[in-house]
Amino acid sequence: MSFFTFAEQFSKTGLLNKKIVPVIQTATETPLSALGTVYNSGLLVNISNDLPASALVAETLLKLHLTATAETVITQASLVGLNIGTYVTPVGALAGLIWFNMIINQVKREKQEHKEKNIEFPGRTDLVKYGLLHFIFTGLIIGLLLTTEWIHWDESFPIF
Repeated sequence: MSFFTFAEQFSKTGLLNKKIVPVIQTATETPLSALGTVYNSGLLVNISNDLPASALVAETLLKLHLTATAETVITQASLVGLNIGTYVTPVGALAGLIWFNMIINQVKREKQEHKEKNIEFPGRTDLVKYGLLHFIFTGLIIGLLLTTEWIHWDESFPIF
């Protein structure tokens, strides 16, 4: 609950409204910002958990003045980042904390059963590396797809 309180109060501050929103507004004026939005929302999710981060992103998106195409793409990019970013660290989502705990318990059982064998089990660091690899790769692919979607549908970019 403390993250929700923080997200709500932070959305009302001058720091967000007067400093951060103008920077985001400027940053979201190009199609390539879809890629940055995927990664930035994914980073935010690993700082404050998925639900409060989603609330903060929603509040911030409401304050931006975007074209219809930009709004659609930036919203999609935010949702992707908020979703796949949760797999990077256990902070990302409560399910991640439960998942890590289940893996630790399973590893303890396996080690008890196989004391005579020298079996290597993945640790938390290995799981974070694995999640990060998928986040970077998936974020890159989806961010680039959203960028091309923006360019394709925005009439000010006559490339396609």
